Amino acid sequence: MMRMVQSLVVMVALVGAAASGIAQVDPSAGMLRYPAVSAERIVFVYANDLWTVPREGGDASPP
Repeated sequence: MMRMVQSLVVMVALVGAAASGIAQVDPSAGMLRYPAVSAERIVFVYANDLWTVPREGGDASPP
């Protein structure tokens, strides 16, 4: 009985790990809209939110 419970726990953990990998979605460039470029920053709309990134590149973040 204990062996069956351990097997069930391992199976649930593996299914959970697989499901979390499937749930991660790469952003589509089609969702990036209305870019505005200034001397220092680029601001754009992504998924109905404003995001900003340095003109030199880097990670985008909400303002």
